[in-house]
Amino acid sequence: MTIGKNVLERLRDALEHQPSSEEGRRYFYNQVHQDLRVQIMVAEADRFSSMLDRVQISPAATDVPKLDFAALSERAEQLVERLTYLVENLAIIEADSESQKIQIRSSEPRTEGERRSYFEIILDAGRNIALRRFESENGLTRQVPFHVTDEVLQRLLDDLAVAVT
Repeated sequence: MTIGKNVLERLRDALEHQPSSEEGRRYFYNQVHQDLRVQIMVAEADRFSSMLDRVQISPAATDVPKLDFAALSERAEQLVERLTYLVENLAIIEADSESQKIQIRSSEPRTEGERRSYFEIILDAGRNIALRRFESENGLTRQVPFHVTDEVLQRLLDDLAVAVT
């Protein structure tokens, strides 16, 4: 069973057993799967999809060797090539060898009037990866939830996990 399928099954089970008075409220999923800590902040969910604030995957152990910058860059490039199923295509925006972090964003943010929205992924040498979505309007930028079907979430988790293992 893939990590994406395993996490999705556990997440759906947790959401189904959430007390009815908490329906529609945020849910923080934080579990270890296959030596990886998976954290998902769910803003809302229905039977087939979710609105997520953040997806983050990191090693469960603290003694995992860091990636050298060349390996980190290669993983970022592979991730950009794999994540073609999101709303926008992605591109590496910044690769900082000093901080050992790579920033990936939507190559062409979605634009509606003055509002721009885009995905952002931060991948670091410590094998941590986080995906969020932002919206910018009139000079103000804020994090916003993003919609994924269960099928896309499963695939996304599998692809993000490959980048940090």
